[in-house]
Amino acid sequence: EVARVVAQCEPLTTDCTGLPDTLFAPLGQVEQGVGLLFVVPVPTTPADVSSSYVIEGATLLLDGIQDPGNLGTILRTAAAAGIQQIFCSTGSAAVWSPKVLRAGMGAHFVLRIIEDADLAQLVRQSAVPVYATQPDAPHSIYTTDLRVPCAWLFGHEGQGVSAPLLALASKCLAIPHSTQVES
Repeated sequence: EVARVVAQCEPLTTDCTGLPDTLFAPLGQVEQGVGLLFVVPVPTTPADVSSSYVIEGATLLLDGIQDPGNLGTILRTAAAAGIQQIFCSTGSAAVWSPKVLRAGMGAHFVLRIIEDADLAQLVRQSAVPVYATQPDAPHSIYTTDLRVPCAWLFGHEGQGVSAPLLALASKCLAIPHSTQVES
């Protein structure tokens, strides 16, 4: 299996290096890994992207998501749903950290991810409705027409979307769930 991956990388002028287990083990982040490690450059985006960008389609705005596992899962779910761009506010977990990468399971490579974004500016400039999630919102996702292009605003695990961003959202929506679970 590893030989097949190496065979795909070599024609791309990718440096492939084999290491003995004693040297490789400290580099891995998981106990039962597959024995492969890739070094890839982290994509960079201009610092002022929030001031000039207009949201026109399926986009995810993340306000202070702090748990790396949650962030990775959100990225993976967004990629599976066809969302192509993610904006994370300052205070969110580091998108390229090992735990987020592991939970994302490759989603990073099909998404355009911008960290430290000015979400308020993006919401104000959006050309599509921005739906903020809020547990006690008067409208449910089940009673709202979600077939139109829109952006989603998700908030911090414990505090939710910040009040200033909620005030800017086109509509606040609840995602109904059992009271036996927190969120």
